[in-house]
Amino acid sequence: MNSFFPNFENTTIISAPYRYEPLIFFINAIKHLQSIHSGEYQISTVLDQCYLLLNKFISAKEIFEDELTKIRDACKGLRIKGYRTEIINTAKIIFDSVKFIEISNIILETLENLILNNNEEMYGLLVESTDQWQYFSPLLQKNGLHGFVQPIFPKIAREQYFDIPIITFLPAKWIPELITLPPSETFILIHPENSFIHGVGTSIFKAPNNQSLEITTDNLNLKKNEVISVKSSQEFYSKFSALYSQEMIENSDTSSFTNCDQLLLKIEITDRHNKTKFIECNKEYLVISKDGKIKYSNFENNEQIQDIKYIVDKIDTSYLTSEDLKRKQNLIMEKWKKPLRDHINIEKLAQELTKLGAIRANVPNIKNWYDPENIAPRSYEDYRAVLSFSEITDKHEIERFFEFARKRRGDSISEGHYKKVIGLEIVKDYLESIKNNEPLNSDYKIQGIQFSLIALGKQ
Repeated sequence: MNSFFPNFENTTIISAPYRYEPLIFFINAIKHLQSIHSGEYQISTVLDQCYLLLNKFISAKEIFEDELTKIRDACKGLRIKGYRTEIINTAKIIFDSVKFIEISNIILETLENLILNNNEEMYGLLVESTDQWQYFSPLLQKNGLHGFVQPIFPKIAREQYFDIPIITFLPAKWIPELITLPPSETFILIHPENSFIHGVGTSIFKAPNNQSLEITTDNLNLKKNEVISVKSSQEFYSKFSALYSQEMIENSDTSSFTNCDQLLLKIEITDRHNKTKFIECNKEYLVISKDGKIKYSNFENNEQIQDIKYIVDKIDTSYLTSEDLKRKQNLIMEKWKKPLRDHINIEKLAQELTKLGAIRANVPNIKNWYDPENIAPRSYEDYRAVLSFSEITDKHEIERFFEFARKRRGDSISEGHYKKVIGLEIVKDYLESIKNNEPLNSDYKIQGIQFSLIALGKQ
């Protein structure tokens, strides 16, 4: 395992599709119900439950009995409300098919197939959280696969490169939000048949320090394995075999379910006022910890919020003009440009920056770096040294500033993302300026932006 991969040449992304008839029936029924409903509340409720459950099925998350009960009760409710026959029949297929979907079968049969048909001694299994690994672990242990698989968590995969193949059940659309690609020379995506690796592109390849790897399609190999057939129960075949068709397989592409892409990536929390709130799993949030530190954090489960006092939830930057953005961008950059200008001896400054790791610290370059109109330096080593000299030493803050500067120089950053980054810095500076022990408000409006806070802990 390496912390960085300077000798990286290419990566192979392997599509490992599986065919599982109960899941195909479930997907087809969702699509049909989606196509025939007209926005009725009760049907929308069924669909919402379906999207949530489908996310858990295709990402191999543990399913609890109360989740199955919810969706089956919602389906029964359509019959009670007296909807037309076509809707009721479709809801009945959903009602019946979910009980035949065994996530453990999908996990074990696909992993066993990959392990037996390859010569690797060890695989990394990218899971979304410790909860997901705790679900996987006893299944693998019981079926003799535990010795071939080790867990890989998003936080580690974002920062390290592995010399073993990495397997995941997580949908490809989620990958850019969870990890830094490529985490390994071989990356295997297990997914339902007919939903290949939607959402993967070369632009998401970045090194752990957020530098662009400038990867082209020549460095990216896409390979598709043969379909793995996951067995269904005899009871399922007895009930549904007469209805099964090739057309259903072709119609089982999940990529069209735009409503369900992110539902599973949310953590339910309770705020200080005992109200339910949702935060996105693995999204970077600006937070205030119980010891008063203002920092960026991401969360994989509820346990990780125990030391957090406030979470900055929503930031509205829609009122910021282009002139506002430019002015505020320059103010942010002054955090490291002003200390350079204020140094009384530029030759000595060059020596100090070199000691901090800079590789191009000379008089002309330093003058360029502290020019208010320049987004500089360009290299990560120089940038880190300049920020360190200005007492900006937090690793994540350095990486965030560097990536922002890189994109601004290349005009590859959208205005929306530009506003988001500037907005976060405005909020961070504001929170730093009002540090006190008094409770903070829920909503604020400052410098042309609005933001809200989720207060945690007891009142």
